[in-house]
Amino acid sequence: MGIPEILTIVTAIIGAFVNGKALLSKSELEQVFLTHEQKIKFYYTKLFGLSTLIGLLVGDLYILWDLTINKKTAATANWNFAIALSFVIFICGLFTLGAIEKIIRIFLSNIIINIK
Repeated sequence: MGIPEILTIVTAIIGAFVNGKALLSKSELEQVFLTHEQKIKFYYTKLFGLSTLIGLLVGDLYILWDLTINKKTAATANWNFAIALSFVIFICGLFTLGAIEKIIRIFLSNIIINIK
């Protein structure tokens, strides 16, 4: 993989992030008037961001556990396992968080309907 391919990938990722950030910064009223394509981008941008945050949090918690409970130093901590764990949680989150969100949304809407 050469420099042009890496630059293309980095540019595409930055472009997707900026586009997703513009969608996430819209108010609730503006979100009502989004097109179908923008709603799909909005949904996947939220899903990607949440999966990333959860993956990084799990990796950080593992390193914290290793440093505090197991009394290891930063040099002897298992960084490879922490990075791999973060990546696996990120991938699993991409596949499962959408379904979990839909289940929670249905559950909460049923509760709200029953309250009324």
